[in-house]
Amino acid sequence: MPGVAAPPDLFTQTVVKAEMERKECALDPWYAISRGWVMTQDEKPPEGKPAIRPLEPHEYLRALCELWKQCPKGLLGKSRQMRASWLFAWLQLWDCIFHSGRHAIIQGKRLEDVHAGNPHAILGRARFIRQHLPAILQPQVVSENTTSETYKNGSTLEAIP
Repeated sequence: MPGVAAPPDLFTQTVVKAEMERKECALDPWYAISRGWVMTQDEKPPEGKPAIRPLEPHEYLRALCELWKQCPKGLLGKSRQMRASWLFAWLQLWDCIFHSGRHAIIQGKRLEDVHAGNPHAILGRARFIRQHLPAILQPQVVSENTTSETYKNGSTLEAIP
């Protein structure tokens, strides 16, 4: 019909939707959690649950996320099995993905507690999350080793004892 624009093809619609999703995620790290994009790996999954599954969007994790956005420096007392380590691995990774030139430091008592060679250490968790993100969110990695990874945007995520 003359004068009527054809609807965008499926590829164009998909690209536009992906760009909108990425923009939403760039504004708020909770968005990716709420969409089920932040994957975790449970050492001892409950019976009937897969070991690899999305970080559950518990309200206390959302409150921690909001607190971190207001004040990204501080201390947090926590108990085990809260998924807080997974949350903070994601928050540091998110900061590096969506903000150029960041240098995020993950510090622990011992290097074994933080480095990527241990999949349950915090940098190991951040790397696991990164590798399982949807392609629209994955940063381009320019270098990685057991204690750091650097992205094309100039940001670095580093683990130190």
